[in-house]
Amino acid sequence: MNPKRPWDCADMSEVRAQIDRIDAELVDLIAERFGYVDRAWQLKVNSSEGAVVNWRIQQVIDKVKARAKEKELPPDIVDMVGAQWKNMIGWFVQYEEEQLRQAQDNGNAAARAARMAPELQPDVNVIELIAYAALNPATIATAFLMGRKADEKPKILIAAFAGAVAGVVLLYAAALLKIWDAPMLGRAGGGIFAASLVAGVIYGWIGFASKR
Repeated sequence: MNPKRPWDCADMSEVRAQIDRIDAELVDLIAERFGYVDRAWQLKVNSSEGAVVNWRIQQVIDKVKARAKEKELPPDIVDMVGAQWKNMIGWFVQYEEEQLRQAQDNGNAAARAARMAPELQPDVNVIELIAYAALNPATIATAFLMGRKADEKPKILIAAFAGAVAGVVLLYAAALLKIWDAPMLGRAGGGIFAASLVAGVIYGWIGFASKR
């Protein structure tokens, strides 16, 4: 729609059309302004500046009121502009505060998780991996006992899986408690579980065969 100056409007429909055009542009500008507000809290996450910056809030209000005066708006309208900007800024400040609070909570949660997580090796050589799997007491005991209780051969696989899970849990707990250097995460984790599963089949079969 082409802008039309107020005095060029011939009837109310044209006046209303122009007001609708301006309202749409105002909404677009508010949306654009919100984009910068959204960016502001992201930049404040790692700074000491909070959502409320009193001198800046007052500066913005003073600027828009001065702009309204330059446009020769009536004093009451100038005050209304200042009041509306103050309301809008108040909402944006609340939005910033909420985003900063969520970012801080997420950061604290990540820090707590990092402190709780065991310091584990991402890689283990093959011999060490097999040793962790084959000599894990949880894998041995669980697979052997469940294999011994199995009443048919297919259940040996269940015993093996249970033994592998028990072994991995034991290794993770040991690493978490820093009892010894037990590699569990990264590429080693999957390898240890696979090796533990094979070891579980062996110990499960031994348990199954020993009851005869």
